[in-house]
Amino acid sequence: MRKPILTTLILLFLIVIIFLSSCSLLVDEYNRLVGYNSICWEDNDHILVYAKIAAYDNYATVGGDMKNFIWGGGEIWRIDVNTGEKELVLRKKGPEYTITYEYAVITLQDTFRFISDWDTTFIMDENYDNWQPYGAYTYPQISEDGKEIVGLVISNEVETIYVKKFNLSTGEETILWETTDFFVTMDYDFDRNLLLLNNIRLVNLNTGLDTVLVKVGDEISGHIVYDTYYSRYGRLFNDNIITDIWVENDVYSKVYIDADSLSNRSLKYGLRGIPNPDGTKFAFGSDNLVQIQDINGNIITEIAFPNNEI
Repeated sequence: MRKPILTTLILLFLIVIIFLSSCSLLVDEYNRLVGYNSICWEDNDHILVYAKIAAYDNYATVGGDMKNFIWGGGEIWRIDVNTGEKELVLRKKGPEYTITYEYAVITLQDTFRFISDWDTTFIMDENYDNWQPYGAYTYPQISEDGKEIVGLVISNEVETIYVKKFNLSTGEETILWETTDFFVTMDYDFDRNLLLLNNIRLVNLNTGLDTVLVKVGDEISGHIVYDTYYSRYGRLFNDNIITDIWVENDVYSKVYIDADSLSNRSLKYGLRGIPNPDGTKFAFGSDNLVQIQDINGNIITEIAFPNNEI
């Protein structure tokens, strides 16, 4: 009589173990981080944004609550900036879609659809799927005729950072600029041969002039610059160079710098973000939120991405 009882107990024990194991793979929590540099304007009223996602299951231990990573991936959302309506255009699991959200950059021009991580640019299908490595660079800038790309190349082996131009027809590579200084963002103007680095450093590749546009302690339009390390969203335009910096009271504000006279600067207090093509709306992201402002810094809409669901 003992054997059947023992066998039954063993079976019950195994069933409990299997049940608990299966429960450990149930998703209890999602984590979503919006790539604040990934924001790309399709037109004056719509943006695309990348979000890194991950799923976890939670469990208790003697030392406290813990969580197991189950899967990771990425999303791309299209957002109507006037209404806040958002459309999911891509959600994929897998490492090939899990990129560093701080360095995620979406670039669209004509038939090009790029998304970049910190060291690689991927080309996407028309539906933003099937990411394939396109080049060992990031922040791709595409010439108007689509024949050349300028990108930021980070070389860990020799601790040098390059800005290179790639001819898509011939495959020729040209080093435009190199440095051992650390910088992680870039904008490039093909017509004027200008580089904007880390949002506040302008290099004129024609003359070699290297200028830090904004410094801590500068007074601009009656406001003192408090911090430039976290400067974001720097862009080169025909008439202005615009970028975001911290001023007193830890408020992000937008600095406008005259492209011809770099000492001519003005500041819009509390305005921040990547401008749309006509410069009337500005979009920025932080963690699970995207916010849209008008030219005066008024909030048009906020788009929240909940962490507890996908």
